[in-house]
Amino acid sequence: MPDSYFRASEVPEIVGISNLSGPSSRTYRVGGAATGPAVKWEAFPGQGHSIVSFCTWDREQLLAKIAGSFSVVPINILSADIFSRGDNVVLDIFRVCDTKDRAVTDKRDFELVEELCGAHWKTRTSTLRR
Repeated sequence: MPDSYFRASEVPEIVGISNLSGPSSRTYRVGGAATGPAVKWEAFPGQGHSIVSFCTWDREQLLAKIAGSFSVVPINILSADIFSRGDNVVLDIFRVCDTKDRAVTDKRDFELVEELCGAHWKTRTSTLRR
């Protein structure tokens, strides 16, 4: 990740993201299409939000596709941090909540967001913190 990621993140966040199995410079593209992203959902009910991290190959309109999928569920985006590496890998971290200002914890919402992003994403990690 770029230096800006490390300056903006705390050690527990960095450790959590390092466990997210996204693409690396050794990940190959199959038939010209990027391999599926890794997605991590982490709920913080006591704080009224969830953090969703996408680690994937950068591609045209990726941010719009993710944001649009949140709006359909509906999920509100509270903040977004986008980090890109020189090898075309991006880490997009969203702080989100439902329409009642609560953490997103429903597995169906997770699946719908990922489905609406338009790909069969092979790697997903869901974590619920209380």
